[in-house]
Amino acid sequence: MTRFSVVIPNRGREDLLYKAIESVLQQSFSDYEIVIVDDSIDTIHRKIVDKMRPYSNIRVIKGPSSGSANARLVGIKESEGEIIALLDSDDRWHPNKLLLHSNCHEKLSDVDVCFDQLIEEKDGKSKKILLPFDREFISGQYERVDKVIMFRKLVQENFIHMSCGSFKNNGKTVELFPINEPQDYLFWLRISTRSDFGLVSSYETVKLIHTDSRGNRRKILLEENLLIQKEKLKVVLKNRLLSTKEKTKYFLYAILSMLALHIILPFWIKKRIIRKNKLLLFRMLE
Repeated sequence: MTRFSVVIPNRGREDLLYKAIESVLQQSFSDYEIVIVDDSIDTIHRKIVDKMRPYSNIRVIKGPSSGSANARLVGIKESEGEIIALLDSDDRWHPNKLLLHSNCHEKLSDVDVCFDQLIEEKDGKSKKILLPFDREFISGQYERVDKVIMFRKLVQENFIHMSCGSFKNNGKTVELFPINEPQDYLFWLRISTRSDFGLVSSYETVKLIHTDSRGNRRKILLEENLLIQKEKLKVVLKNRLLSTKEKTKYFLYAILSMLALHIILPFWIKKRIIRKNKLLLFRMLE
């Protein structure tokens, strides 16, 4: 059985997609397949199919015309590897990414997810995104992060980019994968209620911030849109890791945030309200 299935959703991109694929082909770990789910227009789709034809370990599937969320679901269903690693078509990996993730899953065999750290690139400048852990916590190449810690940190904010994670291709894990965006945040949050995480403590994923990336869309509202708030509230109220007092506090925080999103206000004011609510949540969970 193949070790990794790398799932790449794509729509309309060519040059960025080829760079993402090239970063996989240059991996020092070679036991993988690439599943590209492409819902570009026919002319672009045929170009991609023709370009990938020489590679026996790359499959190009015509995806649904309903966005990257459904494309990822199609790719996951088609995956034959033991571990699934998702790669956005405008991201790329460093050459040892899959090797390190394979080692992480082998060393921490009971965890469902391993993740590495992110570098963001914008206008030719790179920025390392720090994790919300104390530096003393990260002492080795592979670290186990307790699910209680992960849950409390993820409730506050998402710090695992989609292309940074890899997860076991089994029914119990895959069934938690959401059908709606933002799939990464909702997925990690659900996983944190049942499994520890494995951390690869190096920067192996590069995200390009550009005019077409989610990082530049105001409607996402810093990952605190209505869907996220509703999902987080469901997970929090069902979770046994928090006390009744903490759940009550979070319920009030979520309601305030959802009200802020419903009120007709300028974007910068909504952003400030969400940020203040988040600071309040930080104090609750200290």
